[in-house]
Amino acid sequence: LSPEAREEIRAGGTVERTYTDDATGENYLVVGRALQANEEVTGSLYLLSSQSAIETDIQEIQRLMTLAVVGSFLLAFGCIIVLARRLTLPLVRMEQATRQLAKGELEVRVEQASQDEVGSLGAAINDLARDLKQYRDARRAFLADVSHELRTPVTYMKGYSHILQEKLYDHAEDQEAYLAILSSEAER
Repeated sequence: LSPEAREEIRAGGTVERTYTDDATGENYLVVGRALQANEEVTGSLYLLSSQSAIETDIQEIQRLMTLAVVGSFLLAFGCIIVLARRLTLPLVRMEQATRQLAKGELEVRVEQASQDEVGSLGAAINDLARDLKQYRDARRAFLADVSHELRTPVTYMKGYSHILQEKLYDHAEDQEAYLAILSSEAER
């Protein structure tokens, strides 16, 4: 260090300089600092460190920081994918179930894995499927009942109208009776 730098350290300051060794051409970082006791300078401390070692350490830190950033990014990306699939999978299953319901497959049910809004939507889809099945079954039963109830009077009317058309009766009173039966069955 120059005499001025040593004087600055004796005055209680700190000096940082670079030094190049003429023999090896290597650069060094030189730091000098005063040592004080009871606010009096009692000595000084000098540190001499190769800049190539510092640069190597800095490069290693940069490499580790780069790895940490890339690792954090990959970890975050993986977490996002897992969470997105976890959140969307129930919705995809619900979409498939509603498409099956639209095709008339009313036995389909959605698994309710949670008690949140998605689980509530799954319960609503299950309720809809159950209600549609009850409606379909009730409609089938109604149509079967109506069909049965219509079949009997229509059969009567068909038979008696055939008798009247073909004049298969013996007396005029029979004709009147058959016409009364036709009228009552038509009314029914």
